[in-house]
Amino acid sequence: MKNKNDWPLLLRNFYMLDSCKKQNFSTNKKIFPSLNFLEKKNKNGLINFDKPFGCNSHEILHWIEKILKLKTIKCFGKAPSNISGCMILGIGKSFLNKLEFSSKSNYILVYTFPNLPYENFRKINAWKKFNFNLFKNYFVFSKIKQQLLLNRIFQASHLEFDIRKKIGVFEITVQFPISTQSLIINLGFLFRKKIKLLEIRRIRIGSLTEEESLATFHDLLDAQWLKKHFKKNFFFRKIILPLDVLFSEYRRVLVKDSSINSICFGAGLTSSGILKIEPNIEIGEKIVLLNFQGDPIAIGVSKINSYSLFNSFSGLVVETKKVFIQKGFYRKKWHFGPTSTKKNILLSIGIDKFFKKKKFNNQKWWKRVKVVEKNPKSEDFF
Repeated sequence: MKNKNDWPLLLRNFYMLDSCKKQNFSTNKKIFPSLNFLEKKNKNGLINFDKPFGCNSHEILHWIEKILKLKTIKCFGKAPSNISGCMILGIGKSFLNKLEFSSKSNYILVYTFPNLPYENFRKINAWKKFNFNLFKNYFVFSKIKQQLLLNRIFQASHLEFDIRKKIGVFEITVQFPISTQSLIINLGFLFRKKIKLLEIRRIRIGSLTEEESLATFHDLLDAQWLKKHFKKNFFFRKIILPLDVLFSEYRRVLVKDSSINSICFGAGLTSSGILKIEPNIEIGEKIVLLNFQGDPIAIGVSKINSYSLFNSFSGLVVETKKVFIQKGFYRKKWHFGPTSTKKNILLSIGIDKFFKKKKFNNQKWWKRVKVVEKNPKSEDFF
């Protein structure tokens, strides 16, 4: 693969990764995944869906489940009927929580002022004051748990304003999905006037934008019709995106094949299981664990800096939060280290004879237990 575009997305700029030169006690035999892994790999993916105006996100999920004939489809970036634009749909194990997904979203809002004097028009240029934490709270009469939430605003810029029509357009970048009611209240305090939002559209979520393979209901119906009648999946490949698209912003760590199965069972990554690592990693940063084929194995949080990792020979490096590979696709390769091999040799010789064994008969265990009966009568001290 001479061209850079032929490489997998997460393995591009491979020369920038630093190698860890340590004592490696891995086996000489190569480990390959099973055929079931390659079949189920294509079933996990994402859909960048174009949400129409006037439909709730729960209604859209119910319609798509009927079209694709799937039991569960999860979405990130839920939006009410007022908002339109990008919405991510997860198939299989591709759903991520808020903590595990970089959810910077970009919105464009259209608003009106019913009575706008000329003095308040000068305040429209003062959007730098709007770069702060936005507080959100639920209604008093709602059944949802009342909890104060913070939503950070990274940037807010005014685009256009028409004095005759009294209509304005501005763009905003937010950490989490936005709520229209809390935003209208904060805009009203800034301009000291009543505001009405006409339309809201989401342009970007994370690294996905409107220009990157947006799909509609008509595209999903056409793709399902071709698969049913002609058994062709080329149209689904254009719609369904792999998981590599979401993790392009994270730092990368290459892992040995012998340590993948232990990570799938819930173990953390130690320094002995790392081959290459990206520089300038800090404590508490989100990291993607990769395979030689460029497939994401899991997401984790770093416990050590990249500088201190080269000096340490043992210890936990990454704590896993979400695993994408099921158990058993790779072979079991633990208990093959230097200490465990010596122990297995001694057991094969017959060192078990010198161990102390407990003499305990399971049939007569109830005779050795002494039952203490309490006096039913209680003395009166009053």
